[in-house]
Amino acid sequence: MGDAVPTEMTSGRATTSTRSRTSGLLLALGLVVVAAAGALLLGAGADAAPTCTKNFTGASGGAWENGANWTPSGVPTASDYACSTAAKSIVLSSGLQSVDGVQLLGSLTAQGGELHTGASASSFASLTLAGGTVSGSASITGALDWQSGGFTGAGTTTLAPGAVTTVSMSTYHAVATGHVLANQGSFTWNDGYLNICASSSLQNSGTLTLNNPGYSIGSYPCGTNGSIANQPAGTITATAANVGTIDSPFLNGGTISVPSGAAVQVTALLNVTGSGGSEINGGTYQVACSL
Repeated sequence: MGDAVPTEMTSGRATTSTRSRTSGLLLALGLVVVAAAGALLLGAGADAAPTCTKNFTGASGGAWENGANWTPSGVPTASDYACSTAAKSIVLSSGLQSVDGVQLLGSLTAQGGELHTGASASSFASLTLAGGTVSGSASITGALDWQSGGFTGAGTTTLAPGAVTTVSMSTYHAVATGHVLANQGSFTWNDGYLNICASSSLQNSGTLTLNNPGYSIGSYPCGTNGSIANQPAGTITATAANVGTIDSPFLNGGTISVPSGAAVQVTALLNVTGSGGSEINGGTYQVACSL
């Protein structure tokens, strides 16, 4: 009997100690799981799309500049993230309209004025330039109907894969003041001057089709040329109707395809690099420049 009590007490102490250690381990694991979950939530928040602070709720075709067309009421400012649904079309006509960013799922027609996007990611489903200007960085995911006006200032406008761009009307279409126009979709130059001005560039990694009645891609009337780069994934092709010329310094790292009956004339500095090449199927590839 003298030995029985110590044995039971020792057993009790051992059991209590084991339970204590087990509880501590489970608590520690719980804290780790909670911390990890919190980190995941924080990460998800950091990558989340910006919150719309202004929503276009006016009638389709309404003016950007009319504060009554926005909810909460008031024209968006430089601290706002402006949004619209796919059912809404918006018209911009005047003034410098600065926002932190946009997510326009409908259409925007810039008849005048300038829309400047700030630091937040911006996207247009459909953009018509009819005399207005866009500055800052943004992507165009659906269609760009480029009638006149253009892009300006530091930043990049990306024509996303699947986006369709049409340049029309016998007037000026400008990429100016250091802006980069990056085509990853389908870009057709049907009419008018395409002005790539000083320190600006047109970068093609999609398909650029030349179908112009006689204007140029170059600096006119800017005065100083920017540049054109046909990147490794890019293709530049011409239709039989094309008599337009490339006057800007031109770097080809992709493919220039000239089908039978068509012509491409390059009148500025031409550099060919990488695995790029030309496919001339009975067409004409005129080089009136330095190689």
